[in-house]
Amino acid sequence: PVPERTEFRIPDSIRRALPTGDVVVELIVSTAGTVESVTVRQSPDSVYGALVARAVMDWRYRPASKDGKPVRYRLMTKVVVSR
Repeated sequence: PVPERTEFRIPDSIRRALPTGDVVVELIVSTAGTVESVTVRQSPDSVYGALVARAVMDWRYRPASKDGKPVRYRLMTKVVVSR
């Protein structure tokens, strides 16, 4: 899949309280390009991981395709929240 919308904002007051480190998530992207499910595979903190997982559910993709038809796709990605 090709990312179409993958940004999200975390308020500064929350961002300052978060631990440092990246979050690795596994996504299932539907044939419509929406995120069907998110599994946090690595996170410096469970609250931080949950916050990122909720935000990732709003991401949108141009679906992957096989033989010209959209297909579901499993994707691993690292989310970096800048301070």
